[in-house]
Amino acid sequence: MFDHHPILVIAAPTDILSHFARPLRNAGFDVFEAASALDGLRIAKEYAPVIIFLQLSLPEMSGVELCHQLKTQCYPASPYILLITEQNDSNDEDQPDEHDVDGYIIQTAPSRELVARTRSIFRLKQTETGLLQALEALQEKHAALLDMQEQLQRHETMLNGIFECSPNAIVVSDMRGVIIACNSSALELYGASSKDDVIGKDGRQFIAQDDRQEPRSDPQELLEPGRVKHIEYRLARKNGDLFFGEVSASVMTDEAGAPLGIISIIRDATERKNAEIALQISKARYEFLVNTMNEGLASIDEQRRFTFVNSKFCEMTGYHEQELLGIDSRLVIAPEEESHHRQELAERRMGKSGKYETRLIKKQGDSLSVILSGSPLYNAQGVYDGALGVFTDITAIKQAERALKDSEERYHALFENSPISLWELDLSKLKAFLDAISTQETPDIEQYASDHPELVRKGIEFIHVCDINQATLKTFEIQNKEELFTQFWMLWTEEALAALTQQVFALWRGAKEFTIETTNKTYSGKILHVRIKMALAPGYEKNWARALVTVVDLTERKQIEDALTRERYLLRTLMEYSPDLIYFKDRESRFLRVNNAFARRAALDPQSILGKTDFDIVGPEHAKKAFADEQRIMKTGEPLIDQEERETWLNGRITWASTTKLPFYDEHGNIIGTFGISREITSRKLAERYEHLTTQILDLLNRSDRKIDVIREILLLVKDFTGLEAVGIRLRSGEDFPYYKTIGFPPKFEEVERYLCARDEHGNIICDSNGNSILECMCGNVLCGRTNPSLPFFTTAGSFWSNNTTELLASTSETDLQAYMRNHCNREGYESMALIPLRSGPRTIGLLQLNDHRKDMLSLESIRFFEGLGASIGIAIEHRETEEEMARLRNFMKNIIDSMPSILLGIDIEGRVTHWNLEAEKVTRHAAHDVQGRFLHDVFPEFAPFLEKVRDAILQQCPFKEEKVRSIIHGEMRDFNIMVYPLVSSGVDGAVIRIDDVTEQVRMEEMIVQSEKMVSLGNLAAGMAHELNNPIASILQNTQVILTRLTRHFPANTIAALESGTNMDAIREFMLKRDIIKILELIRSSGERAGEIVKDMLSFSRKRSSHAVPNDLHDLIEKAVEFASHAYNIKFAFPLKNFRIIRQFDSRLPKIRCEGAQIQQVILNLLINAAQAAAEHYHRQEEPTIILRTQRDGDMVRIEVEDNGPGMPEHVRKRVFEPFFTTKEVGLGTGLGLSVSYFIITEHHNGTMSVESEPDKGCRFIIMLPIGAEDPAMLHSWQI
Repeated sequence: MFDHHPILVIAAPTDILSHFARPLRNAGFDVFEAASALDGLRIAKEYAPVIIFLQLSLPEMSGVELCHQLKTQCYPASPYILLITEQNDSNDEDQPDEHDVDGYIIQTAPSRELVARTRSIFRLKQTETGLLQALEALQEKHAALLDMQEQLQRHETMLNGIFECSPNAIVVSDMRGVIIACNSSALELYGASSKDDVIGKDGRQFIAQDDRQEPRSDPQELLEPGRVKHIEYRLARKNGDLFFGEVSASVMTDEAGAPLGIISIIRDATERKNAEIALQISKARYEFLVNTMNEGLASIDEQRRFTFVNSKFCEMTGYHEQELLGIDSRLVIAPEEESHHRQELAERRMGKSGKYETRLIKKQGDSLSVILSGSPLYNAQGVYDGALGVFTDITAIKQAERALKDSEERYHALFENSPISLWELDLSKLKAFLDAISTQETPDIEQYASDHPELVRKGIEFIHVCDINQATLKTFEIQNKEELFTQFWMLWTEEALAALTQQVFALWRGAKEFTIETTNKTYSGKILHVRIKMALAPGYEKNWARALVTVVDLTERKQIEDALTRERYLLRTLMEYSPDLIYFKDRESRFLRVNNAFARRAALDPQSILGKTDFDIVGPEHAKKAFADEQRIMKTGEPLIDQEERETWLNGRITWASTTKLPFYDEHGNIIGTFGISREITSRKLAERYEHLTTQILDLLNRSDRKIDVIREILLLVKDFTGLEAVGIRLRSGEDFPYYKTIGFPPKFEEVERYLCARDEHGNIICDSNGNSILECMCGNVLCGRTNPSLPFFTTAGSFWSNNTTELLASTSETDLQAYMRNHCNREGYESMALIPLRSGPRTIGLLQLNDHRKDMLSLESIRFFEGLGASIGIAIEHRETEEEMARLRNFMKNIIDSMPSILLGIDIEGRVTHWNLEAEKVTRHAAHDVQGRFLHDVFPEFAPFLEKVRDAILQQCPFKEEKVRSIIHGEMRDFNIMVYPLVSSGVDGAVIRIDDVTEQVRMEEMIVQSEKMVSLGNLAAGMAHELNNPIASILQNTQVILTRLTRHFPANTIAALESGTNMDAIREFMLKRDIIKILELIRSSGERAGEIVKDMLSFSRKRSSHAVPNDLHDLIEKAVEFASHAYNIKFAFPLKNFRIIRQFDSRLPKIRCEGAQIQQVILNLLINAAQAAAEHYHRQEEPTIILRTQRDGDMVRIEVEDNGPGMPEHVRKRVFEPFFTTKEVGLGTGLGLSVSYFIITEHHNGTMSVESEPDKGCRFIIMLPIGAEDPAMLHSWQI
């Protein structure tokens, strides 16, 4: 299940790498290995592993730094990283505090636990992936629901807009006919003032009384679901007026088809019905006109046959009607006019009307000149069906009458169809009335009219309305002209009458026309704003018998102007008195208008802001964001609602605002800019920030970090919160209050101002008469309580603050300043400054200092806040100082105990553990917190045999000691010295047990004995070697002679064979069959082996003169590898080329002074041994590997040869350097190789040689060689 999820193990040395990689690979995981940080980073980028096991200590960089890079650089998705540590306690103080780390695992974790934990992590990652996918799916569904809801709201808004804005009346009723909803057009149609006049009423109530009895008035009987029915009613308005209504109604149903109600769309059909009535009247008039008109009228079909002729036409042509109907019209057309007549008929067929002069032939044969007005006729399907002609006798009188009639028709059409209200008045009686008054020797007719207002009303009654047009009826809501003719004066308000009177007097004085704007009333009493223009008709200037009046309805414009005036007043009031900031901007975000509150906030005149941008008023960061927001609003049309913003003004002041910005449209709906409203929320945000800052600082004070770290974090919070440039804390130290920690102060300033105590020329602290040190400057005033709350720069809580130190120093006397002022802060340019005492109870333990070069950066509110916070900080700091002192003492004692190389245990009389030092943790592998209160024999069973002696020592108060106690600890035999010291503390009996591991001491003693054995053995070997050399040489020489004489065809051998009656081939055949040659070869081989043993034995006794010269150690190792490859490939069946040889060389290693051949011999011996062991192990488990490693260790060079062979048990490891000790099969080893190597390193080069090994974990041989004399060239090579 984990095949496609790679794992990366980054560790060095390789035993840790193998310890983690092998079980994971065996468990089926895809595992990558890296022995360095750079390789690990490369592999991580290439393969993106899901889990990374990362060793804490790596050659190139720390595991924590690599962890951070892996988290931030290499992945689209973050890996799960476990740090490999040496201890089991991931919460230990020695572990890194790194938030990028996902977990910890000890480097000795069992394989089963490692595999199980890895699988758990994979399952966790899979679960996390599934949850993320489910969350994404839920988010998509949620977004879809929000989109659907938005569309529903938009459609609902659109429907409501259509419903309310429809020009047709829309009425919704239930199935009983009771109205439940209507739009504004319905109110207007019914003449209702509000929806309350309509909603809840029976819809039949608005049907004319006569029409209610008809079946079509019952909606339930009339309508069917799914169909729209069109009905015409006479409907009644609220005032009782009747009108024709055209109703389109349908039944609304739910999803199941059940009826819910009826929706009706009602249109005012009065004009159409009037038009139909007028059409009927017109038809009757037409028939009368046709039969009585003075023009001939005739129509023909498409074959030019007469279909209709009037009596005048018959009279004009002399035929009877029956003589013409059905006859070809060419009968009456003069032959010479036939061609023209045919062309005109072609025009009729094309749908064109025409009028032309032609001649007719009467029945009697004479002709008649006429004007023929022809037009096409169409049938019901709109297809051409003939032509209609009007025939006019052309005489001068008829033409004059026609011209006059046409003129009157045009005037009447213009008069009637004009959209402006037109009146035709007769003012002749009014003129006569005024003339009559003036003849009564009235000196001032206008003054006379003013003194007698009843004359005005009487004069109006003399005005006679001759005619009005349709626009007048509509404007003044009049049903017919007769009503206006008789009640003209009812349309005039008192204001209008006064204005009319003044203008009538102007006419009386000779004016020909006038224009006034005034108010009139409609027939229903509604006030209209109108513009009235009256002009006397030409020729009627003297008698005023005819005057033309135009009345333009200005009501809507007046309402708009009034509304606009109100809007302007409201806007001006809002702009002038609103405490919120209001502003308008153009598309380039330039200010078009701002209110007074905005100008006050910006400290500028409102007019000076116009044309500027935010970059001229606020800080660049806020200005950039505001510009981006406004451009987005103008691009998308989407508003910005209640966004909280931090505003930095050019004077340095910082405020918070809740801002709403919307697109600014022109009258055509185009976005031309933005407008915004910002409400200051600085107080609320400040309160929130105060509360948040207090919580953060209290959390810091409750943490167990070091005091210096806590105070540094507090100062960072204060600096970030206030926006000030520099903050610091002074704390008591002896007699002075130096800076404990500062942020933002220049180093030179901090150095000069670090201490406050006044000092003499010798640097000694100056004290006052009471022996107290004198603290200088304003800091000293605050710390010593030398403050005067009556002064504006001191507070009642003993703080000092100022927003302008330059002005303060210039306006304040030395007496008010209380003490000697150094003025370093002011000289440094700090204008805003605050000093707030930190108190713990009645004692002042320090102060908080706030500085900034800008003015007006502080407020009394913030000072009071920090005063309250200062008390908490003071108490917490003093408490922490006490705790840190106690912790320091505890840590000091614990460090002493933990730093001891001995195991120190504390137990009570019952044998329960009370103390457990670090060495005890290392040896027993039990953490101190795990063993507290437990019985010693449970956590340290190896010590159980001595518990009775410990108890006796406690009871007898007598120490005891036991030396060289041998015990097996974690499978390894160790030697210990045990000391027990009885204790009595407050009546509680117990003991301190000291256990010293003397295993190495015992081993050294054994090694001394071993060395003495080796020396004795060397002397013995020297003697034996000299005694054995000669017989061995004789055996080898004689064996070679025998082989030569029996197998080679030398002349002497051939002659001797022949003389003996045989030959060399026969002898050779005999020897082969009897294996004599093989036996002789075995004798020679055994002799050579005995010679090698004698040669090695001589090495123990010879101290050769030193020929040490500087050698490149890496060259020696490479030569040994090359020689080993050749020698091993010849001697053994498994080629060395199949081995993986890893070189981990220190490139900065200097040359060392040594005998190169001997070092090569040692390396060669170790390589062959490692190759044999690894090859043997290969057949059982894994690829044979040899690691060659070099590094500098102080003045020594460390060489390591490590294999992944079967390893060796402890009892073999202890004897591995003994002469003649071997674990190889007979014939494969002499037991002297490692012994000789050991002597070459220790005796010839003053070095050391050791081995580390465990069964199934391979071997590591470690050689330590001194670098040699301080050769300048060698030192230079190391430094490079």
